[in-house]
Order: sequence, then C-alpha cells, then structure tokens
Amino acid sequence: QALGEEDADINQVVDLISFDPALTAKLLSLCNSTYFGFPTQVGSVSEAVQQLGFQSVYRMVAATATGRLLAPSHSTEGNPQDGLWKHSVLTAFAAQFIAEDISAEPGTMFTAGLLHDLGRMVLMRTFEADYARLMAEPGQTEAGFAARELSLFGMTHAEVGSALLTRWKFIAPIISGVRFQNDPEGADNDSARRFAACLHLSNALALSVVRVQTDQIVAQIEQPVSLSIVNRSPQDLTRYQYLITENMEFVEAMCRLN
Repeated sequence: QALGEEDADINQVVDLISFDPALTAKLLSLCNSTYFGFPTQVGSVSEAVQQLGFQSVYRMVAATATGRLLAPSHSTEGNPQDGLWKHSVLTAFAAQFIAEDISAEPGTMFTAGLLHDLGRMVLMRTFEADYARLMAEPGQTEAGFAARELSLFGMTHAEVGSALLTRWKFIAPIISGVRFQNDPEGADNDSARRFAACLHLSNALALSVVRVQTDQIVAQIEQPVSLSIVNRSPQDLTRYQYLITENMEFVEAMCRLN
C-alpha cells in the first residue's frame, strides 16, 4: 500500500522492508546483481530503494511475497509447478504494461498477474498426480482446461484462487479479476471487465513468449472481445511481447529471488 501511494514516504518504505530480514537480503542481492551493474556495492535498504526506484521495489516485494506461495514445494523433472512461477512473473509484467496504456493502476495489475494462477497451485498440491496428468494433456485451450477442471475436481483454478484471495482480504478488483480472467464479460461492471480482460490478455502474452512466434499471439486469445474491452489491437500485443522479451533478464532475476 505504501509503495502504491503517489506521495509515498521513502522512510516509511525503508522501515517496512527492514522489518523483514529475508526481504532485505533479497532486495540488496537484486540491487547488487549484474543486471543493474551499479559501480559500487549497495549496502543498505535506504540506498537500494533510492537506486532502484519505487516501481522496481514494488515488483520485487510482490514477487518475493507471492513466490513463497507459487514456488514448487519440491522440484522434480517434469514437475508442472516448476514453470508456474516464471509464467506468473511474465503475466505480471504483461499486466503492468497493459495497465500503463489503459490508465489502470500498474502495481495492482502487476500483483494480480502474479496471483492469477494461485488456484492452480492449490489444486496441484491437493490433487497432485491427477492434476499433473491434466496439466500434461496436449492441445488444451484455457476454456477447455477450465471445463476439464470443473468436471474432474468440481471447481476451476479461477474459482479457487478468487475464493482464497477473498479469505485473505485482498482488494475487490484483484479478486474479481482472478475469478473472471477467462470470462471477462461475466464480471459485474465495466471496471471489473477491464481488469479481467487485462489479465486474460496478459496470460495469453505470457504463454506466447514461451510457446509461439509473435504473429501468432492472437491465436492464444480465445476471446478477442478482451481486446475491445480494453481498446487494444493485435499490434499492441506485438509491442507488449517485445517489451516482455526486452525485460527477460529482469524476469529471470525476479524468478531467482525465490
């Protein structure tokens, strides 16, 4: 909340981070990484915040907190959890880029992108082998996958994620966005539909970076209506994908924070 305020007090931000030793260590580690290439070592939280800026600090704090939830409990070859965290970070960056273009709050959209597959992690850990088999089925669309979840487990990962975020008292836009990420038109009002459409497009962009070439991004979007809801074009999606790939080194650094 402090990082999201336009007139945020840097001293308050420093104090809040400093209360968490693990967060402090990861902030300093990121700040001193080769990605930023500062000429001298950064030795304090205050200096790190000043060097990185609020936006980078926000992303790092959000990624560190949610990474504890989304990282696999154990890593094994072929474990579907291994790719979920990176996909979530890619989705978060895409959501932020779209938010900046449509005058939405970038930090909130970044957080929603990180958390959009929270329910998938819950189902993975609950149903384990059965869910892993579902994840391994080839050629699935997002809508088709959700239908299979509902048939096999009685719920979709979007429903599970939004229910958990409600229990944790997250703000309404994030809860609704996660719930309707695959059905933006089902959201309650125009603002909620824009938020959900942004998540829907962001998820498709994150998948496109890994799976397909630039000219096939739109094929990943099962509901082109999402483009009209946020007044974006296929050309905009190409530009967002370029921005994601430009920031891939930072994405990798964020993933390594875990």
